[in-house]
Amino acid sequence: MAVPQSFAAALPQLASSHKKTIMFTIGGEDWGAKWKWTASIDDAVAVAHEVATWRKKYPGLSGIDIDAENQVEQSKPEVMAAFVRALKAADPGILVSLCVYGNPE
Repeated sequence: MAVPQSFAAALPQLASSHKKTIMFTIGGEDWGAKWKWTASIDDAVAVAHEVATWRKKYPGLSGIDIDAENQVEQSKPEVMAAFVRALKAADPGILVSLCVYGNPE
């Protein structure tokens, strides 16, 4: 999973000018077709280890926001749990938030 260039380019300015939590979003509309990593626990764990390197690559990054919406409905809960568990084991300080679909429709 590659970090979009726009995220990487904006991070230094945001990190140096603000004392805020800065998180990259994965998922959502833009990355919707890139959720093949939720097909299996092994795939999810492999991606978690990749994402765990991001805070070293991108100083100032606090963590990730998983914009799951409809994608999480297509994935087994144990796969997403394995991803988060592996990510936190590889980088205990990383912040992880999970946006879930909450529209009453």
